[in-house]
Amino acid sequence: MHRPPVLHVAALLLFTGFSLTEAVEIKVHDNNNKTCIYAILSVNFTVVYEGNGTMENTTFTLPNSLSSNGSVCGDNKSAPLLKMNFGPGHSLSLNFSHSAGIFRGDVLTFTYNTSDTNLFPGAKNTSVKQVAVDSLMEAAPLNTVYTCRSAKAIASKEVIMVFYDVGLQALVENGTISKNESICKADMSTTMSPLTTWTASTMTPTKPPPPPIPSVGNYTLKNGSETCLLANMGLQLNLTYVEDNQTRLINIDSNSTASGYCGDQDATLVLEDMKTTIIFHFIVEQSKFFLKEVKANISLVVNGSSKYCRLQ
Repeated sequence: MHRPPVLHVAALLLFTGFSLTEAVEIKVHDNNNKTCIYAILSVNFTVVYEGNGTMENTTFTLPNSLSSNGSVCGDNKSAPLLKMNFGPGHSLSLNFSHSAGIFRGDVLTFTYNTSDTNLFPGAKNTSVKQVAVDSLMEAAPLNTVYTCRSAKAIASKEVIMVFYDVGLQALVENGTISKNESICKADMSTTMSPLTTWTASTMTPTKPPPPPIPSVGNYTLKNGSETCLLANMGLQLNLTYVEDNQTRLINIDSNSTASGYCGDQDATLVLEDMKTTIIFHFIVEQSKFFLKEVKANISLVVNGSSKYCRLQ
C-alpha cells in the first residue's frame, strides 16, 4: 500500500517584507447607465500547472484593469451575473440568486488561459481552463451590501483563490449603492485587534513579550477516502514591514482549517485561522518530497489601520 507523505515540522517562517494589496472596485450598469451590480474585493490566485518536466505554480492578484463584459443585471425573472474579465482570456464570474427579499452568491467560475506567458511561463499544455466552485457567500437582504473583510480560501484541484475585503451588492435599486451592510459571520465572530499597539509618547515604548512556542497542529488531506498528505507542525511567522521596520512574531492556530489537493507529482496544503491563510506547495522530484514554496495572506494593523497583506 502506498503510504502518504508525512511531514513533522516545527517551522519558523521568515518574511523580510510584505505587500499591501488594494481592493478592486467594479460596477455593472444597465441600459440606462445606472449601477445594477456593485463589487469591491481583493483576490489572490494560486494556480498549479504543468511545465517542462515539472509542476509549476504561479500567483497573481485580481488586477484593477477589468471589464464587466458579459455581466447581466438580472431582474425578477433572471439571475444577476457578475463577470470580471482581465488579461488574455482570464475571467472571474459570480452567479447570484435571489428570493424572498434576499440575494446570495451561488457558483463562482474562474477561467484562465495558460497560453498567457506572463502568468504561466513555460506551460507545456497551453489552453483555456475553467473551475467552478461554491462561492461560499452567505445570504444577505436585498438593498444591502454584503461585506466580508476576513480572508477565505477556496481550493479546487489546481486552483486556490483567497478572497478578502469583499463587498457585494446585486440588484442595486435605482442605481444607488446601499449604505447598509450585511456583515459575514467570520467578521462578527472575531475582533480585528492590533498585533502590537504603539502609543505616541516621549517615553521609550515597552517592547511586547514574544509569543510562546507555537503549538503543533495535525493536518490531513484526502483524495476521496484515501489520505494523501499528513502534516504535523507548529508554525510561527516572523514578519518585517519595510515601511516602519517593525518585526511581528505571530503564532498560527494549531486548530487551523486544512484544505487543498494532492496530484501525482505535487500537493498543496492550505491552512486557515481567523487572521491568516498560508499556502504550502510541495513537489516530488527523484522520489523525494520537497517543500517548494510558501505564500500567505494575513490581517495586520499597520499605522492604526487594519490591512490584509500578501506574503510570498
